Amino acid sequence: MDPKLPAMSDPLLEFGRRLRTYRDRRGLTQPELARAIGVHAVTIAKWEGGSQEPSGSNLVALCAVLRVSPNVLMGRPRASTEEAIAAYRASPYHATLEAEGRPLSDDETDDLRYLLDSFWLDGAKNPKVLHSLVRLIRETPDLLASDQK
Repeated sequence: MDPKLPAMSDPLLEFGRRLRTYRDRRGLTQPELARAIGVHAVTIAKWEGGSQEPSGSNLVALCAVLRVSPNVLMGRPRASTEEAIAAYRASPYHATLEAEGRPLSDDETDDLRYLLDSFWLDGAKNPKVLHSLVRLIRETPDLLASDQK
């Protein structure tokens, strides 16, 4: 290893992979994401490459644009949120979506996580309440869309 180059830590590389995954899911290029949060595209490339990490304010901006909670983007999903989503997927409420041929998608799951984690909707862990949130997400596609995009 070249002693002049900084060592890239595994956590930074993992963060970069998650960032790219969520950017790709939202259909954004690095320059588009950079414009949306007010940084240069090279900065996004450095974050995704694992050579830098975003500041707290940039992390919050990333999460808003990508509709992902800081916990998830940082690789620390809240166990209670994951348990609530798993319980919802196993509930009769989710079974109605499956019967309609429209089970919970990855994007909808991300939106649900974002709502639960980012807005601390701890009271919304009931499958019936989660089902209402899923319906709201589906009926209001712009509900969580960033106006910066």
